[in-house]
Amino acid sequence: MWHGDVNAQPLVIFGEVLFDCLPDGQQLLGGAPFNVAWHTQALGLNPKLVSAIGQDAMGEQVRHAMHEWGLAQTTVQTHDDLPTGRVNVSLDNGQPSYDIAHPVAYDRIDPVDVSEVNMDHMHHGHQGILYHGTLALRDAHSRHALERLKSSADLAIFVDVNLRAPWYDLALVRGWLKDADWAKLNDEEFAELAGDLDQLASDPASALEEFKQRFGLQRLIVTLGAKGALAMDETGQLHRVTPQPLPSDRIKDTIGAGDAFTSVVLLGLMHEWGWMETLQRAQNFASQIVTLDGALSSDPNFYQAWLKAL
Repeated sequence: MWHGDVNAQPLVIFGEVLFDCLPDGQQLLGGAPFNVAWHTQALGLNPKLVSAIGQDAMGEQVRHAMHEWGLAQTTVQTHDDLPTGRVNVSLDNGQPSYDIAHPVAYDRIDPVDVSEVNMDHMHHGHQGILYHGTLALRDAHSRHALERLKSSADLAIFVDVNLRAPWYDLALVRGWLKDADWAKLNDEEFAELAGDLDQLASDPASALEEFKQRFGLQRLIVTLGAKGALAMDETGQLHRVTPQPLPSDRIKDTIGAGDAFTSVVLLGLMHEWGWMETLQRAQNFASQIVTLDGALSSDPNFYQAWLKAL
């Protein structure tokens, strides 16, 4: 089923780990990079998460969860003067709004020695992948750490755009896209960066091709929420994937569906699956995640059952 020596190819994930603090008192562990690290660990990729947490109760929860899940912690830093990341979620007439705390530990990720992220692939002729989002790059310190990692390790770059007002600068985001090999963003983010949502609807092939060419990307994914996703490969061929309809009583929430999709795209890239096969499997996995409460499963059997069905 697998192709290539995946164990010789590192997956490095750079970015935030945080808690979504809900009005009812629930605290949900997450952050897009953490969610992707969690899923890809269960899917057998053994990622290295480069992040930072506080010397606090939430930080202890992060360490405990990572230990229980088998996630490597060697590149997760601890700061005693900054708290673990958190997002305070409030409801106004049923609509959620998000207050993303700042500054927090992931705003001060220190540069990482590349030997800590296992560059054994250099001896095997394989290139690994560096995945990063954009939220953890809102402060200069963490931006510097990412740039050091990019310059010191020969890794292909997957950027997962995550625009959360007011914590982004479009000029910086465009620069990260130009550095990337692959990119994923949703339709609203596409419109903000490309300036034309109408073209995405009326002529998606031209819209994605122009975006891909503008930033020099090899492959591009634009997610469309419940409508699935559009993607374009190196040859300029447009692909569309749509979720299989699920009974409404099976859908718990859509939290983290995009992160689940990304995780399987990374799995496909590492295992050199065909592009359409990768996208269909990613959509299938995202559809499984929405049947859960929250973004993650702590049940290894959930992941093993999905892998066995491939």
